[in-house]
Amino acid sequence: MCLCSSLTCLKTSAGRLLDMLGTAPSNLPDTAALSCPAHQVCRGCRVQLSHMCSRQLPCGHWCCGVRGTTPCLPCLQPGCASQASAAGNGSCLFCFEPLSAGPVIELTCDAGHLVHLSCAKKRLQVGAPGPSLTFDFLFCPLCGSGKEGRCGNIQVMTAQPHLIHQQLQTELARPLELRDQVVQLAKSRLRLAGLAKQDQELQPGGKFDGRPVDYALAKYLFFECSKCHLPYFGGAKECGAGPQQQAPAGAQAAFDAQELVCGNCSAIAAGADCPQHGRQFIEWKCKYCCNLASWYCWGSTHMCSSCHDNPERRHGNVCPGLGRCQLKFSHPPSGGSCCLGCGVCRNRDN
Repeated sequence: MCLCSSLTCLKTSAGRLLDMLGTAPSNLPDTAALSCPAHQVCRGCRVQLSHMCSRQLPCGHWCCGVRGTTPCLPCLQPGCASQASAAGNGSCLFCFEPLSAGPVIELTCDAGHLVHLSCAKKRLQVGAPGPSLTFDFLFCPLCGSGKEGRCGNIQVMTAQPHLIHQQLQTELARPLELRDQVVQLAKSRLRLAGLAKQDQELQPGGKFDGRPVDYALAKYLFFECSKCHLPYFGGAKECGAGPQQQAPAGAQAAFDAQELVCGNCSAIAAGADCPQHGRQFIEWKCKYCCNLASWYCWGSTHMCSSCHDNPERRHGNVCPGLGRCQLKFSHPPSGGSCCLGCGVCRNRDN
């Protein structure tokens, strides 16, 4: 995997160069030594090589792991007899380029799949594929996060990610912090709705037995506010808040993150407040329907995810009346947004 598009650069920077160094001393040369035009190695590939392990394996090939980590990974050179011990088919699970092309790390999934360090960093930096907060990107793309009960009673939202490595600490810090915040928010939402003791899926033998936070993430949407950068509740998925626009693996769906504003930040602008709970649980009605708003667009309009993602759904919506309206709150007709007040107080009163 060459980081340069030039045809004169090594096509598989690590693999081909390491083969060239088959009779070289026991350590890789300094990157300065690679600057010789005779090697025809671009700067990007020299950076890749500077991060690779400098130890020689028993088979005679060079270790393609990360410099300074132990133990060494199995040999990843194509055709080597020892390659059978490596997990996978010799390609990175993210970019599908040969593993021998760059520094490689082993994921902590049971299968021990291997990926390029640079690809793992990019995956963590990109994060969730859409505007709603999900955390599957913390896990192996093949083994997954253990959803649908595949991990038994292990709660995925609090499980150790598969993308754990000392070289990923900086990229992991923010996703893990955000996940912890969503966990606490999800627990609060379940308590407010009183579902933790009612829904059969949470009872012994149920789909989410022992996994209440995973249940909350399957039932509700959460977003990151563009103002305070804290997660907030964005409505129930069954209320038409999804599905979200998705993007290919490793990329993000196109959306304007500045339009994601929590009720607290909107309340500050509108002067709304709850005398008991402050602004933390202030919520807004979608302008076009009877759903909870999670988007704040054009500096003036509160919208749910359904109306935001599907403009054709913004017209013709009629409230079924106070007794049947899912908001359980007297509000203006469609075409007008309004502050619903404190979600805690509203749930308690209802």
